[in-house]
Amino acid sequence: MTVNPNFYNIIFTLGSLGCLLAFFLERLFMSSFLRSLFGSKKSNPKSKHRMQTRRLELLDLEERITPATVSVSGTDVLITLGAGENISDLNTITATAVITVNTVGSANNTLVGTPTGVSFTNNTVVINTAAFTTFTGIQVLGSNTTNAVTVGAAGINLTAGTTANTNQTVAINLSFNSGTGTLNVNGPIQPKNAGNVGLNSTTVTIAGLGDITATTGSVNITGNTITSAGDVTSTGPLTLTGTGDVSVSGLVSVASVNVKSTTGDVIFGNTVTTTGVDGFISEATLATKATKIANAVTVGAGANALVVGNLVTTSNNGGAGIAVDGTATINITGKVDASADGYDLNLAAINGAITIGGAVGSSSTIRMGDLTASGNASFTASGAVTVDQLGLNGSNKFGTSINFAEAVKVGGLIGARVISSGTGTINFAKTIESTASSASIVLTSVNGALTVTGDIIGKDYV
Repeated sequence: MTVNPNFYNIIFTLGSLGCLLAFFLERLFMSSFLRSLFGSKKSNPKSKHRMQTRRLELLDLEERITPATVSVSGTDVLITLGAGENISDLNTITATAVITVNTVGSANNTLVGTPTGVSFTNNTVVINTAAFTTFTGIQVLGSNTTNAVTVGAAGINLTAGTTANTNQTVAINLSFNSGTGTLNVNGPIQPKNAGNVGLNSTTVTIAGLGDITATTGSVNITGNTITSAGDVTSTGPLTLTGTGDVSVSGLVSVASVNVKSTTGDVIFGNTVTTTGVDGFISEATLATKATKIANAVTVGAGANALVVGNLVTTSNNGGAGIAVDGTATINITGKVDASADGYDLNLAAINGAITIGGAVGSSSTIRMGDLTASGNASFTASGAVTVDQLGLNGSNKFGTSINFAEAVKVGGLIGARVISSGTGTINFAKTIESTASSASIVLTSVNGALTVTGDIIGKDYV
């Protein structure tokens, strides 16, 4: 038998390693044991996670119940709502020079800094304008979450008493911090002197008693949907900007009107009167939407009336129409239709042009009523015209030109009356037709050319 001379070395080496391993294991055990008895203990990671989660929940709760903060920025008093905070009755009470702003329903207010003439209690903000003589208005600002504010029946009135004789603004902006909001106005709003009114919220709803009366200041309302049943009165401008429907059913009497809806209709349910040089502009951007008028839109001061998009008459009282004075123009870039069978539209200018860019009576299901137009300058209809009666024969007869670029069809008992004055020309580029057996087509010019390129169908007096 042959024995490997390294055999005993190998056994010795393995035995030495075993002793060393046993020694270190013993030291490791004793070290762990002693630490467990006398050392600091590690926290259970699951317990730590639960504690952190609970802490975050408490922080979130603290944020959700954060009350409104009252501060002064420049010369305005700011009431900034906390996350999720609401005001169920926002109103003012004025005694001599002191304005008390009631924020009923809000969390208890807190005051930032020590502004002169401004104090607070839980749900009131007191502004002493005898001390705060440069006071210029109230702003209610939303948070970055959701807020709701209701202007109560008492409303907001900065004109009462003997408050500081400055221009004082009322602004409620629930979208200020990119949050969403619901704003209801159930009472009147009155800024002072040239103070403005600004309302901005996801939804703005103004009740019939929510009249806005500004002396010379502007009125600006912005929201996804805007519904106003209150009157708006000012010698300043009115601006309405919405993504959805913008509906105004109260009386409007202002310097100018500028209204736009990017995806909805623009609706005027009552009379609109403007007195300034910026006139009347209404835009319903989508081709499927329209500016809808139920009564007279009267544009003064020689200012123009512009309807961007379609125009729809929504009343059969005979008063729906647009009138301008001086050399002002009426321009409708889209179609003209009625919301129900037989509803009429009247367009009246003095020395300015009237232009319709789209068809008149384009609906296949709703019959357009009468289209009447008057003015001393020109009338142009670029699309087909299908109406009950066509009346271009008022006291102000067009003295420059009358142009119909497409076919004209009348179906009422009277027919068509198209009369120019002076050297005014009349041009029908295509057929003119009367479908009622008793109706007639009357075309008359004094010293201007009269041209009908297509056929005249029906009784005619040319």
